[in-house]
Amino acid sequence: MAGVADLVQAALDAGLTVHEEQGQVVVRGPRAAAALAQALLARKDEVRHILALDPDLGRALRQAAAREAVQRVAHPLESCWCCGSYQWWQRVDDRWVCNACHPAPRGTPIWP
Repeated sequence: MAGVADLVQAALDAGLTVHEEQGQVVVRGPRAAAALAQALLARKDEVRHILALDPDLGRALRQAAAREAVQRVAHPLESCWCCGSYQWWQRVDDRWVCNACHPAPRGTPIWP
């Protein structure tokens, strides 16, 4: 079981969020960590077991998921001061950037 715990911790370190939602293991995060996400999903029963048994690890994972949810909601509601666009993307340092003025890198989510 220690191998799976290490895998889950590596997921946190890589910026992935892992939580259980309606009986499903949900993994979200950067595409660069896709192989790690697939490895977690391949062992989803063990991951679910760890989330239930290890409160500290489960709490850290839930907090990471909550931070991700807040970031998804906390995008700017106003238009860009320069072009008037309402489309934004979030940089790694959590700053929001206008997609019209500064197009997002491929695969980056755009918030309308």
